[in-house]
Amino acid sequence: MLMSNSVEIKYELLFRLRKKTWKNPGTVFLDYHVYEEDINISSNWEVFLEVLEEPERMKSMSQLAVLTRRWCPAQMNLEAFREVVLESSSVEELKEKASVKQKLSH
Repeated sequence: MLMSNSVEIKYELLFRLRKKTWKNPGTVFLDYHVYEEDINISSNWEVFLEVLEEPERMKSMSQLAVLTRRWCPAQMNLEAFREVVLESSSVEELKEKASVKQKLSH
């Protein structure tokens, strides 16, 4: 919480711990994981703290977090990465959730 000229500004920083796999984000460690019990970090592992823009949607290790980017051919550019959380690894679910995410953002 910040105080500025007698105005109270409330904020909440959301984040999660993630394993780094080569140069890419890897395993998402959930709130119930305990460091050194569930998260065995060895000397050659790297982890990072990922700041979230919305509340955590990953609730189970059976879910899959996929980063997607939309191609805009008219502008010849890619939009920012967006995370899609899948319940299974089916292409149909990925298409469905990515298209819903796309519609919500525009």
